[in-house]
Amino acid sequence: PFDNEFSATISAAQVFIDGVEQTGGQLAAFGEDGEISALDADGATFFPPGGTNVYDLSVWSNDAVGEVMTFKFYDADNDVVIDLDGEYTFVSNDIVGDGFNPFILTGDSPDCDEGPCDDVDADGVCDDVDDCVGEYDECGVCNGDGIADGACDCDGNILDDCGVCGGNGVDADNDGICDDVDDCVGEYDDCGVCNGENADIDDCGVCFGNNEDLDCYGDCFGTAFEDSCGVCSGGNTGHVADSDIDCYGDCFGGAFEDDCGICSEGGTDHEANSDQDCYGDCFGNAAIDNCDECTGGNTGIVPDSTCSGCTDPTADNYDEDATIEDGTCFYGD
Repeated sequence: PFDNEFSATISAAQVFIDGVEQTGGQLAAFGEDGEISALDADGATFFPPGGTNVYDLSVWSNDAVGEVMTFKFYDADNDVVIDLDGEYTFVSNDIVGDGFNPFILTGDSPDCDEGPCDDVDADGVCDDVDDCVGEYDECGVCNGDGIADGACDCDGNILDDCGVCGGNGVDADNDGICDDVDDCVGEYDDCGVCNGENADIDDCGVCFGNNEDLDCYGDCFGTAFEDSCGVCSGGNTGHVADSDIDCYGDCFGGAFEDDCGICSEGGTDHEANSDQDCYGDCFGNAAIDNCDECTGGNTGIVPDSTCSGCTDPTADNYDEDATIEDGTCFYGD
């Protein structure tokens, strides 16, 4: 990852294979060059408030915006790598997903003849050992009954008053608010503050937030960011990042490429088009001769030819306009 300049965070990704939420294995992201960009090798982390199992990834790229990331999942139980549906378009410093609204990725288990595992009893379960004659239930038990009636998971847990599987929330006064202590005279607002009237919700609807979810353009959870010149770019700004840098690398500088393709003016100390010769050719070798004419190079004019001739007034071919003697004077016969 340290070969890349920019990073973003997928803080909560939820993986479903054949519609079943995954808790183990490994999740990886890949850049457009096919190189691995991020890896969660420790399996999912259970998020009790949302009842979800989420993976987290630190994604790296050399492009601040725009690289499209794809994802693969390693099913350690079956020793297969599965391509996942879903893509992420990279934005530097982006944060994607949370325990309540995870970034969803889905995939399908390969047919047994596509992987290294065997389905000896042809029950459609590819598990190498394959010692179950029949089928596995949702808890992974051969010919099991699945989640028990009244339970919310394979461990036999039940929903508490807050709707959390295996939780211990209590609604003591049956007011529909699950807060354990439940000693509010009045009602709790959306942030759980007694008679708070939602005063603790910021502009982005986050409880006790300080609008840190606003991007520089003022969009909640937006992707706009300050570029190298301190200009809010990307997102919904309509401004291309670093487009205010001139060819010399100065923000809002006056340098520009002249007709010869040379970065000139501004802070460059280079005069625009100073690499053109007198004929207008970039890096040409035409020059002003002793006749004050542009000659040589691509002009087709021999230097000093326009003012050369016989300068002797006594010669038969005296040229009064000539200023350079060229040895052509003749006299009589």
